[in-house]
Amino acid sequence: MVEHQTYALSSITLQNVEKVPLAFCAPGGLAISLNFIECPLQCEECPWEAHLSRKSAVTLNIDHAQILNFIHKFSPDVVILHGGEPYIQRNVKKLIETLRKHFHSCIGIKANIPFVFSSLNNFNEVLQHIDLILFEVTDRIVEHYLIKENDLKIVRSFLEKLRDYGKQIEFVAVIKKENSINSMVEFVSSLSETLRRFLIPFNIIFSENISFDKKINVVDSIRKLSVIVQAPLEPSTELASTFCVSCRNPIIVRQGGVLIKSAVDQGKCKYCGFRYTNMRPAKRIMKRPIELQLM
Repeated sequence: MVEHQTYALSSITLQNVEKVPLAFCAPGGLAISLNFIECPLQCEECPWEAHLSRKSAVTLNIDHAQILNFIHKFSPDVVILHGGEPYIQRNVKKLIETLRKHFHSCIGIKANIPFVFSSLNNFNEVLQHIDLILFEVTDRIVEHYLIKENDLKIVRSFLEKLRDYGKQIEFVAVIKKENSINSMVEFVSSLSETLRRFLIPFNIIFSENISFDKKINVVDSIRKLSVIVQAPLEPSTELASTFCVSCRNPIIVRQGGVLIKSAVDQGKCKYCGFRYTNMRPAKRIMKRPIELQLM
């Protein structure tokens, strides 16, 4: 008899990698997202399903074989545990171990930095089984937790440690308020040396209420720091695309969470030859929008 497990998991989605959102992990590829809920941070606004509670969402009663069947059927580039700080969820370690045993491409987790530090034992338990960490920062986190120099030193040291372990790292910033843009740029500036040294991409999700001019200003401000930055879900290619940090040409052109074209060959910029050692290629390129709820 197959043993089923109930996780704080509301859905399983097949989607473009860019919609996770990721920039350097299999650009143009496919991701299967396991979408967890009951995020302990309880942000007022959330672009994911993570803010839902068990009272307002139907949780999935699944066995690991069902997830492995989806992986076998769709052959994604990435399987990511998304939302709700999944590394603290009950039975998730066993799920990740099962994925690692049967899936030999990228396994990732989305996590919020302050909560990782407060649950470091849980995070370290799954760290050896994953390849990618997508660190989320929000307006509230930056304004209340990551503005002190001592906190920033801890973050820099932590990122260096993860890179020493060979983990791929990306950031996603959720910007909901115009008046928090300066704080976010200041946060990136404080980490810019580390982000540049390890070529860590900084992805941005903007609120629809933020004007296009404000969006361009924040992206341009971060690009001037020679940090890899893009807003992959934006309909504007100027915002959604990735520009080479060396020659400033667009090396990954996106629009609305979909790859349009790539000017990277085996990790090298086709314009100037700059090598992106941490860029993971996709198995196959999907140039059409994909958003399919599997469960």
